[in-house]
Amino acid sequence: MYVDSRGFVATGVGHALPTAERAIALPWRHRATGLPATPAEVRRAFARVRALGPRQRTLAYRLASDLVLAAGVAGDLAIARVERDVLPGLRRLFVDFDGYPLPGRRALVDMAFDLGLAALAHFRNLIAACARGDFKTAANHCHRRASREPRNAATRSLFLEAANLAS
Repeated sequence: MYVDSRGFVATGVGHALPTAERAIALPWRHRATGLPATPAEVRRAFARVRALGPRQRTLAYRLASDLVLAAGVAGDLAIARVERDVLPGLRRLFVDFDGYPLPGRRALVDMAFDLGLAALAHFRNLIAACARGDFKTAANHCHRRASREPRNAATRSLFLEAANLAS
């Protein structure tokens, strides 16, 4: 568990845990023993992690709780979110989404996963460029203020790669 940049407890790849009850629903185990955590232990860990707040080093969160998820659980949560929320939302926002070159689709999935679909819907120039199949212009309109520069650069590169494939 950690606290994301918005101040919410999360786990894995941005999987929000808005309440301790949502955390309890996951299969937490103790790092040292591998034994399952009790609901009370999950509640305590959730409270300790939340109290740290955002922007702590990973070690601070690890010291606040010895609870971990089994290998693969974080990936499964991310995949489920993409399949349940991200892809259907992108198909509504970008009518031709499934016809875009793969790098363009990957860039949009990253943006939707990172920002949320509601925030992505405000990227009007990006949406218009994608609708025209103009991924070079989309590359110029994909910058996210809240994202780190390497992530923005990677997204821009994906759109430029899509532009090369589309031409």
